Amino acid sequence: MPTDAPSPPAPSRGLALPTALAVLALVAAVPLLWVAVGELRGHRDVRQIPLQLAGTRAAACRVVEPDAAGCPVPGAAAGRYRSAVRGDGWLVAGYVLAGLGVFGLCARLLYGSGARRVARWCLGGVLLAGAADAGENLALLAGLGGLDRPGGGDTAFAVASSLAVLKFAAVGPLLPVFVVLGAVLAGRRVTPRSRIRRPDPGDPEIAAAGELQPGTARRPDIILPPAVADASTATVSATVGHAGPDVQQQLYAEGSDDQAGERGDGTGAAAAAADHWRNAGRVPPAEVGICASGGGIRSASVTLGALQAMRTDVLSRARYLVSVSGGGYMTGAFQLALTRANRDVDSLATPGDVFAPGSAEEDHLRRHGKYLADGGREWLAALGVGLRGVAASLALLTLGVVVIGVGLNAFYRAAPVVYITRLVPRFDPAASGQAPNFPAPPAAVWRTLAAGVAVAVVAWMLVIVGLLADDRRFRVIGGLSRNLFRAAVAISGVVAVYAIAVPAVVWAMARLSWTTGIRSPVPAASFTAVATTLVTWFGALASTLWRRTERLRASGDKLGGLGGLLGRGRGGEVVERQVATGWGSG
Repeated sequence: MPTDAPSPPAPSRGLALPTALAVLALVAAVPLLWVAVGELRGHRDVRQIPLQLAGTRAAACRVVEPDAAGCPVPGAAAGRYRSAVRGDGWLVAGYVLAGLGVFGLCARLLYGSGARRVARWCLGGVLLAGAADAGENLALLAGLGGLDRPGGGDTAFAVASSLAVLKFAAVGPLLPVFVVLGAVLAGRRVTPRSRIRRPDPGDPEIAAAGELQPGTARRPDIILPPAVADASTATVSATVGHAGPDVQQQLYAEGSDDQAGERGDGTGAAAAAADHWRNAGRVPPAEVGICASGGGIRSASVTLGALQAMRTDVLSRARYLVSVSGGGYMTGAFQLALTRANRDVDSLATPGDVFAPGSAEEDHLRRHGKYLADGGREWLAALGVGLRGVAASLALLTLGVVVIGVGLNAFYRAAPVVYITRLVPRFDPAASGQAPNFPAPPAAVWRTLAAGVAVAVVAWMLVIVGLLADDRRFRVIGGLSRNLFRAAVAISGVVAVYAIAVPAVVWAMARLSWTTGIRSPVPAASFTAVATTLVTWFGALASTLWRRTERLRASGDKLGGLGGLLGRGRGGEVVERQVATGWGSG
């Protein structure tokens, strides 16, 4: 690493405090989880999950004392379960602190705004799961307290089962996200930093490409392109590249004054938090720039025609030529032909005739401009590459399906809200009798969904009041209720998927296998593959044909959320447009 590479600046206090709290949460979670493991080992004979999902006093008695005729149960058995429920508090505290630590660090340290938003939502999910688990334990302790005496109701166990459904629905999606984000944080910790920061950021350093020698350790902020070979196509950037420091820095006088105005000191010094990547984006202003999009040989052909049309006037005034992918093939070749990149090599093309209409370069592109291949051998190679990509994609999809299936099987065995593991296809050798019936969700699922829908409806009404009212206090209440509405809808959706949608899909597949009458595994696997392909094709077709409605403000910005649904936009009229989704948007 070069000796002039600076060290990163100290983080700001606003960033350091949450990071320190997240690290402390992780450190505190370790001993709590250690104690929780000891508690679980000490209560191996206690069936806590069946007790959590019992739902009634009679079912709880059967869980605590399977050999008993009914309620009440012996006091020693109930006491053993009360001790296990109290010990579960260590586990609750441990995984809540671990989740807050990992997701808190991710909310601060991940690069993408979407990833940080997911981490913040996961923080709320961890708190929800911990609150539901703690409430469930309190309800179980209340119910177990009277389990060894006659009488008693089902309320405590009903509340515990509903909270258990909510807990499992929240913990299920959080587990894979916790593993992935934890691995990302660990990988960031063991790998070296990739960002280069300036300890004393001033005006960006500008250097021409010809000034940098191969192997140099110099790292300027902006590297200007080399000078072109002909005055008719000369750019201002080439002139700047060979100008002195005074001319170069004059281009940034406006930017320095703007930064000084933001600070209010008027000294013209650079902002304190500027780094290499920010300076790299501060390029000299330009009136004309050319950008070519990607798209393989098709984009290269279109770019050639555009550059030929703009060559006499626009190209000579352009300061920047930016391109990606297929457009980069043509713009790169065009610029190399117009630039003395290697002065020791003589080129047959001159700036006056390179890529001109009727030139040898254009003729070659016309003759060899097929999209995939040119000739039988290239067609075979292209088909082989395409089949290789298809095989790799199918292998990855199969691996993903297998991993998800194994994970769901383990999750539903550990938290059997719905016993979908009993649904077996007909071609299973152990399958006999009649086709399985749909596994009806227990009453706890419907209670949880009803509570979530009620909260969502109340929050929705408050949001509507906040949007329509002119009082600022109602607008504040509406803003807070918007997050509550989203959380209630998200949790209700997760519970519905966990307890209704996934069991329905598994039951439909098992029922379909019984309907077809296939008993051999090989034809069954072939039938499943064909059915999956057809369903995927119809899904892709529906996604291509579907059009969604977007609402736009007069400025062109999207109007999303509930404001878009109600058609309210600040600062002008709101218009609608139909936008294709999926492959149809390409």
